[in-house]
Amino acid sequence: MNTAARVLSGSFFIFRMYRGVFSLRSCGFSLLIFAVLTSSLSLVYLKTLQRDLYSQLQSSQQTYERLQRQWSQLLLEQHTLIASERIQTLAQQKLNMIFPQEKTIILVPHDRSKQK
Repeated sequence: MNTAARVLSGSFFIFRMYRGVFSLRSCGFSLLIFAVLTSSLSLVYLKTLQRDLYSQLQSSQQTYERLQRQWSQLLLEQHTLIASERIQTLAQQKLNMIFPQEKTIILVPHDRSKQK
């Protein structure tokens, strides 16, 4: 009758449900701990990845700036060469100027002591 009284009062079912809830709680707690650990490890991984990518970005920016400086210098050199070539072409075409031959070139010595 004791078992029958427990069945009728419902305490037997409550005990079984309590054991099920307890198992569910422990399973939920385990899942929560697993989620926290997974989240923390992924945070460490992503932070490391971010640092590596930032380092790569800075290296790429330095390379870009170096190449930009080199490009600017090359453009300046190109414009300088084009300008002197253009002047030479215009002098030959419009003014009928030519380069003197080597045998007609006379070098004049320059004495600095007489200049003072």
